[in-house]
Amino acid sequence: MKGRIGRKLWPLLLVAAWLAPAWSSDTPWRGSGGWGAGLPYQQLFNQRNIETISGVIRSIDRLAPRQGMSEGFTLSVTVQNRQVTVHLGPVWFLERQDLPLGVGDKVEINGSRVKSKGKSFLIATRLSKRDQALELRDAQGFPRWSGWHKR
Repeated sequence: MKGRIGRKLWPLLLVAAWLAPAWSSDTPWRGSGGWGAGLPYQQLFNQRNIETISGVIRSIDRLAPRQGMSEGFTLSVTVQNRQVTVHLGPVWFLERQDLPLGVGDKVEINGSRVKSKGKSFLIATRLSKRDQALELRDAQGFPRWSGWHKR
């Protein structure tokens, strides 16, 4: 009797062992790719260093700001003959917005000036182009793409 039960359980145990890593690891459809509120990158945001810049977009690039994060969009904006790097947010969020951006566009950007790994950049809270605006984060830096807030 023991042999029969063992033979019947063996395939089930193999399937369970094969699926175990998927159950225990982060799945690609869950989470924010490192862009969620309270995660290390978002903690760079400093509401005491808020500024507004106006300039012309010189480049639009993709960048994973930290190891393990999904890619986000960054802008290089010319402001009074100097280049300012602006981090907007995750690609998966921004690609679904109705505010097309291109090189040469004049923009106004509000955000928090931060420094990480020796580089200074702006974490954008709001981007405006002509009569359109895209809200990216609230005044405390909470991302608009994060659905859950702590009470």
